[in-house]
Amino acid sequence: DWCFGQAKKWLDDCHDLHSACRTRLNCPRRVIDVGNDGLSPRLHPTNQRDGLIAYCCLSYCWGGDQSVRTTWDTLADYVKSIPVDRLPRTIRDAIRATVKLGLRYIWIDALCIIQDDPVDKMREIANMPYIFKGARVTLLAASAATSTAGFLQPRNNLGRVEDTSFKLPFSDAGGAKGSVILAQKPLFETKSEPVDNRAWILQEQLLSPRLLIFGSERIWWSCFTSSCADGGQNDLRATRIGKIRHLFSTSSMTQNARETNVILRDARWEAIVEEYTQRKRTMPDDMLPAISGIAEDYRHDADFIYLAGLWKHSFPHNLLWFNLKSQERANNRTVSLCKRPSKYRAPTWSWASIDDPVKFTRREQFNARNAGSLSLDYRPELITGEVALVSELAPHGEVKSGTIKIQAHVRKMLLKRNQWNLRLYDPNFTGFQPPGEFYKDAAEDVYLSCDKDKHSLPVLCLQIVEAQGIVLVTESRYCFRRVGYYRFDTRTRDSDSMWIGLPATTDAPMTMEQKYREEAQRKDRDIKTWLGLWSTETITIV
Repeated sequence: DWCFGQAKKWLDDCHDLHSACRTRLNCPRRVIDVGNDGLSPRLHPTNQRDGLIAYCCLSYCWGGDQSVRTTWDTLADYVKSIPVDRLPRTIRDAIRATVKLGLRYIWIDALCIIQDDPVDKMREIANMPYIFKGARVTLLAASAATSTAGFLQPRNNLGRVEDTSFKLPFSDAGGAKGSVILAQKPLFETKSEPVDNRAWILQEQLLSPRLLIFGSERIWWSCFTSSCADGGQNDLRATRIGKIRHLFSTSSMTQNARETNVILRDARWEAIVEEYTQRKRTMPDDMLPAISGIAEDYRHDADFIYLAGLWKHSFPHNLLWFNLKSQERANNRTVSLCKRPSKYRAPTWSWASIDDPVKFTRREQFNARNAGSLSLDYRPELITGEVALVSELAPHGEVKSGTIKIQAHVRKMLLKRNQWNLRLYDPNFTGFQPPGEFYKDAAEDVYLSCDKDKHSLPVLCLQIVEAQGIVLVTESRYCFRRVGYYRFDTRTRDSDSMWIGLPATTDAPMTMEQKYREEAQRKDRDIKTWLGLWSTETITIV
């Protein structure tokens, strides 16, 4: 009761005092009436007479199929009464928490979406940004690994640390007066919770203006204005979800800011995708639907065009993602890559086509790397980009196909085995070639295609920016598919480049310094010559 009293105070203070957290109330298609009028909980289909209602949402781990869920067979019965004694503990706890917070309605996906109706599921998933953004508060069952675990269990006493901070007067050397705040160091570090590893829950964590987080050791409060816990004032931004939530909450911009900060906004989206792809999904087909709510929120705010996990205005720079496990495998052979899903899920140029975590090469790093060897005037161009949706009801959900056409610099090369690793090699150039790193996208993309006798594979390197790009193989006569990411180190080594600018001397035998200088100059000339051989072509990628 003390915890709920504190939680209700946080909720009321935020609702009354935090202008940045105010959102327009929503009216989901269905909510659960928790029975504050003495009746048992029941499913409540909303209508125009309900107007805009105050409700909360539950964000939780399913942990498998749900024993109680709404289907066409159970819909009529649940409108009359939901069998509370059959509900998993997490949902029972959520209903109890709703009552304690003084709210009448709660939205829970297993009960408010008709689970055996694909159309209803697509429509409600597409509405999730509005459902979670319009909720008075979202209850995050952080400590529950499954729906049967519950989240209102007794907590470790260490979580009930009182706020012992206090203020002391302070004067600096110049005589300026102020104050300093002293606070006790937390007696424990914030631990990772089961929800931190679930893909579906990420968008629920990010879209909710207010989160009441039921952790293993204490209860957290997070809104767009403040964060605190029942153990005293604490900064949620020190936690994994706190960092990404803070990033997302500050992503909205004015029109002028959008025009000058598109790169920053794109970097935020890429950070969200990086976090998302590290999380687990039960169903392979959920890759795009489980992040569609965040995509819809981004599109609505900035009117961007979405292409299977990437934004059209950011092409082709946003193709510079790579499989994080492929990078790790270069140093650790025990790391294994996932295969591409057997059922089509996304075009090969999208990160959504693989199951491993991905990482983007930040665009602000481009001009700092290899700038001496490449022309900064080079700009590849997206000619066309389109995807075919599985359903128009889910514009940011599953896709049936996707194609892009890009005009860019390309070069035919060979992918060769170099002991354990795969390296790019240009057989048509005899001069010095810069080292080329190759990170393949999926386990079978290259391994099954390599010529077992020659241990090499003809590929096409498509340059996106500077010495980075994507590696393609022929899909058909006129189009290609992506198999990986490449990066050439076109910088002259530090031990070489220090000699490039030295004047030549011919009056004496060549010294070691002069040999280094001439060798560095030769390499630099070769690299520029080689880069000048790349041709400009228009390439179709599927």
